[in-house]
Amino acid sequence: MVALLSEIRKGLKQLRRWTESVHHQLQAQGLTLDDRRSGQRNTPAWLVAPRRGRRLVLRDMVWSDFRSLPLQHSTGLANNAARHSLASWLRERAADAEVDALLGHAHHGRSLASPRAATAIGRQPELRRLLSEWLHHCGYRPLAWERLPWNS
Repeated sequence: MVALLSEIRKGLKQLRRWTESVHHQLQAQGLTLDDRRSGQRNTPAWLVAPRRGRRLVLRDMVWSDFRSLPLQHSTGLANNAARHSLASWLRERAADAEVDALLGHAHHGRSLASPRAATAIGRQPELRRLLSEWLHHCGYRPLAWERLPWNS
């Protein structure tokens, strides 16, 4: 797990609210929604429509789902491409030890395979600033919940 900026945490929370709203809208239309989300992943939900019937499956999004999207420049990327792209960008701007602590590489002999952050993002103000800058460069914008059609 990598510590989340408040902007991302808020975005994920809004996405969860949106998913719940869609869930209720689908049920109101008479569609059966089989909710198979595990609660173990902090990824967006993925809605799957089987070939027949009026039953939909809501489950945790996995890398193969992302790979199935027709996105520009996503062909051939490793499943940790986003994490390593961010790490490379941060390493050009911050000390390796800070980046390693954020990514969880500071434990067990600075193993590059450790998946958990060793230091909370709130205790790393410079990295928090850099992550906010990175989000801005990536075009991240929080979901405008109030602008969704069912909230008007």
